[in-house]
Amino acid sequence: MAFGDKLGKIFKGIGSGLSFIPGPWSIAGAALGAIGGVAEQVAQKRQGEEEQLAQASQPQPAVQPDRSRPEQAQIAPQPAMAEPRPMAQPNTFVPQPVRQPLTSQEIASMLLRDV
Repeated sequence: MAFGDKLGKIFKGIGSGLSFIPGPWSIAGAALGAIGGVAEQVAQKRQGEEEQLAQASQPQPAVQPDRSRPEQAQIAPQPAMAEPRPMAQPNTFVPQPVRQPLTSQEIASMLLRDV
């Protein structure tokens, strides 16, 4: 546990004890409790940053090719993100209007025209 974390717990403990005494002590207790909480948060944040730096500084193991599979030597690593190719032709799609189903009146007139 970091020094700031321990100090924050001490301040919070003293602050919570003082907050039960009526008068100006309760205000001082609330202030000490708030200071303790801030000290704990800062200590935890610093500890997290130190852990991230320690993990980032460790070298990553290199992936060794499997020599029992000769086809792996032929495969070249692909880039993570290929650039999009430009379209060969512009989009010429034109949406057609939606045609409503024929009514019985329209069907009857079509049948009579053909006769």
